[in-house]
Amino acid sequence: MYSLKIAEKLLNWGCALSAEIIDSHVHVMCPVETQLELLKDAGVDRAILFPTIVHPEKSENMDEFKNEIDVLNRILRGKINPLEARISSIGELVSVINESDGMFSGFGSVPTGQDYAYTSVWIEKYIVNNNLIGAGEITFGAGEAYKTENIFKALSDYGNRFPLWIHTFNPLTFDDIRTIAGFSEKYKGVKTILGHGGGSYWLETIELIKDKPDIYFDISALFSVLPLKYSALEFPERVLFSSDMPYGNPCLARKTVEYVIRDKAVRDLVLGENILNLLKQ
Repeated sequence: MYSLKIAEKLLNWGCALSAEIIDSHVHVMCPVETQLELLKDAGVDRAILFPTIVHPEKSENMDEFKNEIDVLNRILRGKINPLEARISSIGELVSVINESDGMFSGFGSVPTGQDYAYTSVWIEKYIVNNNLIGAGEITFGAGEAYKTENIFKALSDYGNRFPLWIHTFNPLTFDDIRTIAGFSEKYKGVKTILGHGGGSYWLETIELIKDKPDIYFDISALFSVLPLKYSALEFPERVLFSSDMPYGNPCLARKTVEYVIRDKAVRDLVLGENILNLLKQ
């Protein structure tokens, strides 16, 4: 049964003022006090927190940083799928959320490539029972988007209550993004967020999803202002402001939105209203 605590959390978020700034994708940082200070400096009112297995912000030199990024790259490429580490990272996430006094709500990771029964139990145990509000960040190797189907299928059992956030930058191909879009259409009701806006395939991604109302465009990790500009022109109600902290900076991400999008109504959509509307659906 869908958790009443999750419903209450979504209701509270849904009652937010439209002027609120919400960073829709940040990872757990250590120490959390530094993360909170960065969000405050950016004028962010609330943020959606995602778990992480690696902590590059803790590195004190280049060698330590390279070691963290090497683990990250192996996860992104599907070379390792550390289940115990994922469970631990969700525990860390929930602890930070519970101590954040309402600043954070969270998405929980789900391993790819598992059968439907395993995936369904995982979602119930680690997302529903932890009062999280979505699933993600989902990662897999190039050509392996098919491994996400059971996640879509299991989430569809809950209707549209849990958005699904998928990493769509390197090493994914555009065929992977097309596969994800296909699953989103097949499993109606699963709102899908294309994390990092398709990466190098941002233009093709915008064309692909402009007529697909259940797919959202996340603007973190963009290497150009053009994906932000044209996604906001094509489907302003489905573009989501995020920083991907610690890999991005919320102040810089917000300033980019404010500089590129001059229409205040559209800017307000991107900076907070869109994610609130998504969570209320």
